[in-house]
Amino acid sequence: MKTKTNFLKKSASLLAFACFAMLIGCTEEETKEIIPPSDRAVKDVSGNLIGNITWHKDTVYRLNGIVNVGIDSIQNGTAPQAIGTLNIEAGTVIIGKKGTTGENPGTLVIHRGSKIFAEGTAYNPIVFTSAESTKTPGDWGGLVICGNATNNLPGGFGTLEGSYGAHHGGNNDADNSGILKYVRLEYAGYPILTDKEINSLTLASVGSGTTISYIQSTYGLDDAFEWFGGTVNCDHLIAFKTTDDDFDCDFGYRGKVQFAVAFRSPNLADISGSNCFEIDNDGSGSSNTPFTAPIFSNVSIFGPKQDEMTAIDANFKRALHLRRSNKAQIYNSFITGFPTGIKIDGGLTKTHAENDELTIKNSVISLINNWSSFDPFTSDQEGFDVEQWFKDANRNNSTVTSITSVGYSIADLYNTTAPNFLLPASSSLLSGADFTGLSGFNNVNYIGAFNATNNWTIGWAEFNPANIEYVKN
Repeated sequence: MKTKTNFLKKSASLLAFACFAMLIGCTEEETKEIIPPSDRAVKDVSGNLIGNITWHKDTVYRLNGIVNVGIDSIQNGTAPQAIGTLNIEAGTVIIGKKGTTGENPGTLVIHRGSKIFAEGTAYNPIVFTSAESTKTPGDWGGLVICGNATNNLPGGFGTLEGSYGAHHGGNNDADNSGILKYVRLEYAGYPILTDKEINSLTLASVGSGTTISYIQSTYGLDDAFEWFGGTVNCDHLIAFKTTDDDFDCDFGYRGKVQFAVAFRSPNLADISGSNCFEIDNDGSGSSNTPFTAPIFSNVSIFGPKQDEMTAIDANFKRALHLRRSNKAQIYNSFITGFPTGIKIDGGLTKTHAENDELTIKNSVISLINNWSSFDPFTSDQEGFDVEQWFKDANRNNSTVTSITSVGYSIADLYNTTAPNFLLPASSSLLSGADFTGLSGFNNVNYIGAFNATNNWTIGWAEFNPANIEYVKN
C-alpha cells in the first residue's frame, strides 16, 4: 500500500516553520496552516449553485458530477437564467469524484455572468484534486470558467465539447469572472465523451477583468491550460507532467501570459500527439476574426528528453505547434526537450510568420547536444525555412548545444518530485530579454520563467501530490 504523508506528523515541523517565519518578519498570512485530514468533514456537492456561496477550509468539498455555478442554458448570448458567486477560502480542498461509464466526473463549471473567488495564498493554496485514494491522471473532470468576452466562432457564441452545457461568448472583453490565485489542479482530464476530455483549467471567452495567477496543473490527462477565445491575462502558470498539451489556444484568444513553465514526463503522452504549445485560429484554419493572437513572455519549456540517452514516448511531438492561421507572439522564452522544436503548419500560418504577425523573439532553443533525431525547425510549407526565419537578426533568437551549456544541472532540473527551475548565477539566460513594443508585462532581464533567486513555486506548488493525504480514508 502506498505510504502517504501524515499531516499530523508534519504539524510540529510546520509549527516550527511558522515560528521561524514570524521571527524573520513574515506576516501571519504567509505562514502555512494545515488542517489534518481527520479534522476535515467531507461535504458532497452536486447540481446547481445559485446565489452567494462560501466554501470553508475546515471542510473538504466533493464534486459529484457536473457542479454548476449559475445556470446558463441559452446559447445565443442572452443573459444566463441564474447567477452564482462561489467564494473559496484559502487552504480549502476540493476533490472530484471519479467518472465512470454513464456517470459524469466531478467537474466545476462557472457559467457566464457568474463568478468564482478562489484566492489562496503562497502558503495556503486552494487545491482541486482526485477523490481517489490512489490517484491517476484523468480521475475527475476539471475547472471550467465561461465568460462573456469575444471569440471568433460563427455568431460569437459556442458550447464546449462534452455536452455539459458550458456556453461561452459575448461582447464584453473586459468581462470579470472573478479571481483564481494560488490554486492547484491535480489529476483532472476525465474523457467525458470518447476523445473529449476536460482540461485541468478551461478558460472559455473569459475577459480581461478576471485574475488568473499562480496556478498549477499537475498530472492532467488532457491539456493543462486551454483558452477558447477571450482576453484574460494570466501569470505564473505551472504545467507539470501533463499528458496532452500544456498551453492550448483557440478561437480568438488574445490575452497576455507571463512566467509559465512546462515540465514533461518521458512516459506520459497522448495518442493524439503531445505538444507544449498547440495554437490554432480555429479548427479549420480560417481567417475568422478576432485572430488567435496571444502574447506569451518568459516561458520555460522542459520537454520529456533531458539528454541524448532519455527514452521517450513516441507520441511526443513539438514544443511549439503553431498552426491553422494563428498570430501568436512568443518572447523571451527557453525551449528544450521535444522531438521537434518549432513547427509552422499551414499556408496562412506561414504567411503570418513571414509578415511577423506570428513571431518568436529573444528566445533560445537547446539542441540537446545535436541529438540525432531532434528536428528543431520544421514546416509543412515547401520552401519555407523555419530555421532561417527563427534566426533572422530582427528576431534576436539563438540556439545552444544543450541545457548544461546555459548552466542547468540535469540532475537538479529533472528531479521529478522537486525540480529546481532557478538559473545558475553564471547562466547566459539571465540577460537578453527585450520588451520593446510590448505593454502590460513585467520588464525583467532574464529569458524563461525564472531568474537565479526568485523561485515563485515555493510554498504553494506541489510536485509529488500522490504522497499527500487530503482526506482521511
